[in-house]
Amino acid sequence: MGVISRGWPRFWYARSPETSGPQTVSQTSVNPPAVNDPATPLAIVVGAGETGCHLATRLGRNWRVHLLDLNPMPSWTAQTEPGQPSPIVELLKGDGTSRLVLERAGAGEAAALIAATGDDRVNLECARLAHDVFGVKRVLVLFRDSAIRTEIEACGAEPIDAASAVASLLLGHLDPTIRPAVGVGLGQGEIVEVTVLGSSPVIGRPLRLLGARDWLVAAIYRQDHLLVPHGDTVLENGDRVVLVGAPSVLPDIAEYFRAGTFGFPMPFGRRLGVVVTDDPPDGFWEEVGYLYHQTTAAGVDVFAVSGISPIEGYSWHSIADGSPLDLALSYPGIGCVILPSNERQIRFPLGRPSLLWEALERARRPFWIARGTFPYHSILLAALDQAETKAASEVAVGLASRWKASLTGATATPPAFVVGPRVIAEQMNVLGETAVLAQVHRVALSERHFSGNPIQQIVRCADKGMDLLVLGHQPLPRWKFWTVDVTGEIAVRSHCSTLVIPPLNRR
Repeated sequence: MGVISRGWPRFWYARSPETSGPQTVSQTSVNPPAVNDPATPLAIVVGAGETGCHLATRLGRNWRVHLLDLNPMPSWTAQTEPGQPSPIVELLKGDGTSRLVLERAGAGEAAALIAATGDDRVNLECARLAHDVFGVKRVLVLFRDSAIRTEIEACGAEPIDAASAVASLLLGHLDPTIRPAVGVGLGQGEIVEVTVLGSSPVIGRPLRLLGARDWLVAAIYRQDHLLVPHGDTVLENGDRVVLVGAPSVLPDIAEYFRAGTFGFPMPFGRRLGVVVTDDPPDGFWEEVGYLYHQTTAAGVDVFAVSGISPIEGYSWHSIADGSPLDLALSYPGIGCVILPSNERQIRFPLGRPSLLWEALERARRPFWIARGTFPYHSILLAALDQAETKAASEVAVGLASRWKASLTGATATPPAFVVGPRVIAEQMNVLGETAVLAQVHRVALSERHFSGNPIQQIVRCADKGMDLLVLGHQPLPRWKFWTVDVTGEIAVRSHCSTLVIPPLNRR
């Protein structure tokens, strides 16, 4: 095991599978080496011993990994296994118990830190800095002395007993009827147990409404009783939930179950899907790139009709026969569909609807109407219906927290004698629930209340300095001439970029 002791970092090593040897950066360098893909979540592994190196190699298939040690092996390189993607691993030299070193290693943006040196006290100090100073969401600490477990838990980290892990592995080989959660699915699966906190939005929801993709709830422990989950099982505060899924999505899903935080487009999917049926307007691809790099999306898939020139850096799907929207909505892993803006259109009863109206009628996952009003410093949440807005409010709060953007919640109702007091009360309840969620994530929520035509009022509010409009949308079951799709009309008529979130029962 690589053991880290205190001391000022002398220099950084940076090594990737493409290089032939370590690259040395001088003492004056203040930044860690450049990363390959900033949209991929970052994990820091402290300790470049055998355990740390093996962990970095496996983790690097789905994460960016910074492997940190005071005395790393300069000749080490992450090995690519047949049929597996090349690991993204940066080998860094420095003291993991130094706040400055962790900062330069990217702890401020890291989604996880694993302390895996041969010294329990070093691991504990790394964990304390990661959790208390940098606010890393997942901090795992490998330990050997059982006496230190309580100290690890006290600093907010997750203790991993090395002896117990090895014993479980040996037991699994000795008795084939007992299999530990080690390397499940040939390294392509993962099992996580998480405790549902009181702030989690999954409380009170049937599992079938959570839109599981690439993951599932395998078991629930409630007051020392095992519950075998089904679609109608409702989660409660304090439940211990066993999640199974792909390593690329499970950490975000676990954090979403625990406290309600997640990086969009999770928990809907890991990738962005772009649909273009004609040459998009100026600035469209710049907004797509902005969303790619400012969310936790793992990649971008473009679904375009034949004849449109491909854009480098994205996975391009040229459609010669059929609808690009059809493929995007059915493509696995797509968490949000991005559409170019077009002129505001009325929903006619005859003929094929426009691309936006077709998405509004069919989408069971979020879609983004890109109108070029990025970066998104001001976000408006339209709180019009309790069932529609609940999921949209979670996304709006999550994006505001991630981007440090201002968040405004707006209601708009016709006079009370037209809609009745129940509708007004529902909208106020939605804003109340959003305010509680915003407080949990330290987001300031401003409230605006309008009376009159909801379409005109929300569009007018969005057009006054808002960069992004977020609203829930439940399509009408059947179009009729005298009915009005209020949220659909708002999405189509708005001049700022708009994110449409389907309600929970549409996932």
